[in-house]
Amino acid sequence: MSYRLTCYLIGIMALGLLASTPVLAAQSPWYGGANVSFNSGFSGFGGSTGFDVYGGYLLPGHVWRFKPAVEVGYDHYGSMTETDLGGTGFTGVLSGHDIAASAIFTYAIMPRLGAYLRAGLADVSLTYTLSGYGSSASASASGINFLFGIGVNYRITPQIGVHAEYRNTGASLSGLSGAMNSFVLGATYRF
Repeated sequence: MSYRLTCYLIGIMALGLLASTPVLAAQSPWYGGANVSFNSGFSGFGGSTGFDVYGGYLLPGHVWRFKPAVEVGYDHYGSMTETDLGGTGFTGVLSGHDIAASAIFTYAIMPRLGAYLRAGLADVSLTYTLSGYGSSASASASGINFLFGIGVNYRITPQIGVHAEYRNTGASLSGLSGAMNSFVLGATYRF
């Protein structure tokens, strides 16, 4: 088992232990949801549409008037294309995904409306394929990168909410480095 997978499993088990305490279990702190993301960030590449699914746990208490939560998720970036590279006739396609763990701090602006900050780490995997004139070549890379986000959320009902977020995830591949910039729209269900 890889080191990263072991860390993810330990984190999920720790969240399960927190939820099993009688005081926390009665408060229904678990939530999950899905997003659609509109991605860009690497010079020369067109944008892409992706998706992500996630689950989280609302922690008890407040930190500097912010309500904390922890969240894990899977993000798929879709495929970004760069056509006619430098006038050579070659086409490049960049695709990727990540598994991310984040801390989220939400500040209640009004009873149903909040603003939040996200900070975490993402295990990013990228694949770059170059093709043209009947041939193609691919390169892949993965690594742990920082992830930051800022967004707003709105609770439609006590269980259902919607949100919009700007997210920046660091990424690099064989000399191609930068960040995946995403505008995220999604929905959350609190169990």
